[in-house]
Amino acid sequence: EHTAVWTGEKVIVWGGIDANGVVNTGGRYDPLSDSWQAVTVTAAPSARYKHTAVWTGEEMIIWGGFGEQDQATGARYNPDTNTWSPTKLVGAPTARSEHSAVWTGEEMIIWGGGYLNSFLLANGARYSPDTDSWTSLSSVGQHQARKQHTAVWATQFKEMIIWGGIGADNKLLSSGISWHGLTNLWYDIELPPN
Repeated sequence: EHTAVWTGEKVIVWGGIDANGVVNTGGRYDPLSDSWQAVTVTAAPSARYKHTAVWTGEEMIIWGGFGEQDQATGARYNPDTNTWSPTKLVGAPTARSEHSAVWTGEEMIIWGGGYLNSFLLANGARYSPDTDSWTSLSSVGQHQARKQHTAVWATQFKEMIIWGGIGADNKLLSSGISWHGLTNLWYDIELPPN
């Protein structure tokens, strides 16, 4: 229940659970040399799992997850300098785990997930690493809270597409929604034929 991102040259693995419990450690794997380097724990965020991570082209950004409690924090990791820096918390989404995150080319978008293993969320926010700031997503047209869903960013349409997951009463969902970056509105996705 860790995360992994591909930088174009290396895999960065971080967080999750090992034999001793929840960790805030990780490594950078270089497939060309078949070798690992440790990710520093200096200034690293608190130990967590069920969090998300995106690669910006320069940094890995992690958000949320579950440690001693659901997390409402995140951090940026620069593999070139092997350093961490926290993301601002003003305007950040509420604590959550089992949510989704996508990278748009300019921003990370966090959406959905669960809180305290019982409350489902149907909200989110956009994070800009350039300004270190958060902007809430609109709730207009938004539907059905969920966790453990998938999300992708469709660059040509400037649209985040969300599918499946677990909804109320732990029911598996066969539905989806999309968020349009230009209009900041949500739409239902047509269901596939039976």
